[in-house]
Amino acid sequence: MPASSSPAFLSPEPGSSSSVFLPGVWSHSGPASDLVIRSDDGVDFHVHKDIMSMVSPVFKSMLQSYEDRLDLPDSKKVLDSIIYLIYFPAYAHERQLRTSADLDGIWEVHQATRKYELTGPRRILEYLLLDPALVQAHPYRLFATARLCTIPQLDMQAAMFTLEHPVCPPLSKFPELWHLPAEAFHNIYGFHHLCSERAEKVVEQTMSWRREKRLDDGVGTNRLFVWWQLQGGGHTDGCGAIVKDYAAGGHIQREMIPAEWFRRHIEAVALSVKGTPSANAAEEAALEVSPSGAAAISRCSACHQFASMDLEDYARQLRRAVEQSNDAVWKGL
Repeated sequence: MPASSSPAFLSPEPGSSSSVFLPGVWSHSGPASDLVIRSDDGVDFHVHKDIMSMVSPVFKSMLQSYEDRLDLPDSKKVLDSIIYLIYFPAYAHERQLRTSADLDGIWEVHQATRKYELTGPRRILEYLLLDPALVQAHPYRLFATARLCTIPQLDMQAAMFTLEHPVCPPLSKFPELWHLPAEAFHNIYGFHHLCSERAEKVVEQTMSWRREKRLDDGVGTNRLFVWWQLQGGGHTDGCGAIVKDYAAGGHIQREMIPAEWFRRHIEAVALSVKGTPSANAAEEAALEVSPSGAAAISRCSACHQFASMDLEDYARQLRRAVEQSNDAVWKGL
């Protein structure tokens, strides 16, 4: 704890802490400290030798040579945070990291937990960092944090969520990216680019999906999607699939083409996933029909009855296909 008062992270005044963690109104009332830990910027923390030795074999070894004070090469903010994790693990475990400011310096805190072999605090920190809501909100920062701190599970989770964002984030918004090795920096861009290419191809291939698979086991009900049902089979206003004959290799080939509104819809979905190739984005794009497409659906009795239901089934299938494609890209890196 700081020399003349409770530690900054124990301050009862909200917003006064420089720690990654803000505990609110907690205060220290334990036995008198017998060890001073000094940060590289000259701030003293009064702690207890027994506690520091118990949680860290590194500190235990260091304390065999130092009696009253340890001068450490870490900032006040880093020491503030790891001491809070040591003294108040239950409260830290309940802490939620949400804002971008919560992530400032978090990778340095994690690296300190590794350096001092603070297993408990490190696990708490990783638990907080793996919160899906946090990763989804700040995927590039968490990807960089995962690479800098070697957290494989967070690495993949964050990489997948970057696919819901543009491929070229401004580096000024993600300070951790400046610390990444060039290889890791290029990996995330390469991953996004490959996923974009393959997701676009996946969408184009779905043009051939003809039957619904509404059951969880993927078994079709043997009914064509409404956009594959031929004109005249319940369709109105010239809607529905058409059959086109063309010559190829001296033979007449027959090709079935889905309803025009669906062809245009697929083109829009392909363009959308090219920018944000995540499974979530693909599913959302598949469900978002353009005004002209919606008008065409409303004019056709068959499409008006079945299009919404069939698009929901199609969107679920597309989500799984894009998810599998992205997983394959990740495993191939």
